[in-house]
Amino acid sequence: MSAVPDNIDISPNDTVFVKPERKEDIAPNAPIQGWVAWILEIRGGNGEHIYVRVYWMYRPEDLPGGRQPYHGWNELVASNDMAIISAATIDGKADVKHWVEKPDEDQRLRLDELYWRQTLDVSGGNILSVISPLLVAPLTSPN
Repeated sequence: MSAVPDNIDISPNDTVFVKPERKEDIAPNAPIQGWVAWILEIRGGNGEHIYVRVYWMYRPEDLPGGRQPYHGWNELVASNDMAIISAATIDGKADVKHWVEKPDEDQRLRLDELYWRQTLDVSGGNILSVISPLLVAPLTSPN
């Protein structure tokens, strides 16, 4: 376990908010502000130099095709886009659920709940685990 700014304790498999490098990197109309990452590993020699290996979780706005009608309001897309970041850039923990679609079950997410159900393979730009937009329709409206 490692301490990061504001005494946020992080561990591998946590999801966290990450401060953007520049203000231009914030999508002002995106429902999810800032960046989200899944922690794979934490390394550091001392308390001043702690580094975190992460997989990025993309907002639909950041995907090559942009937000699509089937993307939910608080949906993220998990990826295999790996990076090493400074722990000082972590802005807090993010509670992100993995939503496994089961067409024969009535599943509901809270409107404020972050979740992912698709993955992006950055080597080929392919989105995997795409599901039927018809099954998501009741969850897409923020109202």
